[in-house]
Amino acid sequence: MPKPLYVLAFEHFKNNHGDTLTGYVAFGMYIDSECKWAESQPAWPTHGKYKEWYDCYVPHGIAAHTEKATDVLQDFANNIVEQERVAFLEAALQEYKAEAAKSKKGFWDGVREAFMGAACWTIFLIAMAFVIKLVKPDFYEILGRVLGG
Repeated sequence: MPKPLYVLAFEHFKNNHGDTLTGYVAFGMYIDSECKWAESQPAWPTHGKYKEWYDCYVPHGIAAHTEKATDVLQDFANNIVEQERVAFLEAALQEYKAEAAKSKKGFWDGVREAFMGAACWTIFLIAMAFVIKLVKPDFYEILGRVLGG
């Protein structure tokens, strides 16, 4: 007994695509179009009529179904990303708030810490300027000795 036509179509879709999922979706679209064709006939088609339709449709309709399947999967992926984006951002915000709540320091503690660091650095630079003024080093001579010139 030969394989049924839908099995041949399934094998064709499955084997002629690099992406198996796209092939499965395209096959589903093929089956849908076959059902619509059969329902549009005045009487339910015979096996011979199915064979004629299959022989005409499969070589020409495969590319259209594959393209449509790719579009459907792309839309599905985009919708999933959009649906999950809100949940992801909300979870990230909650995690940030939880980590921020663990800190013992407040905003003004951070401002005071930054101010004290800047003040200490400024005092250090002023002190170094006075030391350099008192010692009066010759930077060109020091640079020459360091570089071996």
